[in-house]
Amino acid sequence: MRLQTVRINPLGIASAVLLLSAPFGAWMTLSAFGFVSESSLWEIANSQTSFPIGTNVASTSLYSALILIVAGLISIRRAKIGLPLATTAVLFFGLESYSTFGTFPGPIPVSILPGTGFALALCGIALGLAALRTGEMPVMRLLFLLRTHKGLGEAGILLASVFLAADGWSHWSSGQLSGFLGVNLLEGVIHRIFLLGVGFLLMMFLVQRSMFFERTGDVLTLGTFSALILDAVYHFSTGTVVGFVGHDGAEILFHALTYYGLALLATARLLLKS
Repeated sequence: MRLQTVRINPLGIASAVLLLSAPFGAWMTLSAFGFVSESSLWEIANSQTSFPIGTNVASTSLYSALILIVAGLISIRRAKIGLPLATTAVLFFGLESYSTFGTFPGPIPVSILPGTGFALALCGIALGLAALRTGEMPVMRLLFLLRTHKGLGEAGILLASVFLAADGWSHWSSGQLSGFLGVNLLEGVIHRIFLLGVGFLLMMFLVQRSMFFERTGDVLTLGTFSALILDAVYHFSTGTVVGFVGHDGAEILFHALTYYGLALLATARLLLKS
């Protein structure tokens, strides 16, 4: 099959990638006084967790993982079919494991919350819904668009938003939300400027796309990218580089993709001005 004749839905592909990745991420995260233990759907299905779970939760996790894999594969070409399957898998798991989640008081307070795999599945479903509103395009046209300011800008804001949300969810589920929002006043201000900038850019992109590529979008992009640079300078100057790069493999990946998305967005602005 010639590449010129292949047609794809970019959002459908992105949705499929997230759905296929979700079962391998953490779906249950236990945290207690800095100790964090994460369990994927496969580990929950085999009862390989740091806390007791019921047999129904284990079997439900296996079914949900398999359904998500099937949904991801189908979504590559047929988002209309893959999306309901993915939604069923998430609801199936959520309804069965709902009573497992929560914060449990005691001599050592323990928190068990949905992990990043659950968040990736939700993001995959959200992108799948967006894919239903967009049509397919030839692969060659997609490659051409990714060389334009518009294509780079759209890819950048979606990439940054999805993985910034996943990073925030990861910090929340592991009881380390302060690391995401900032551990002191200066870091907190920088992080909040960055978060608000990405949030407003995404809102503008979804609601008023024309403004996204105009002066208002330029100002927001400049402010957000400046906050990212300031955050890097802060962590390097204080010797806490790991806070900027990430503490583990998943966090490093989320940070890298968020930064890369914002870099694409900034590059799109430069192309627009040139």
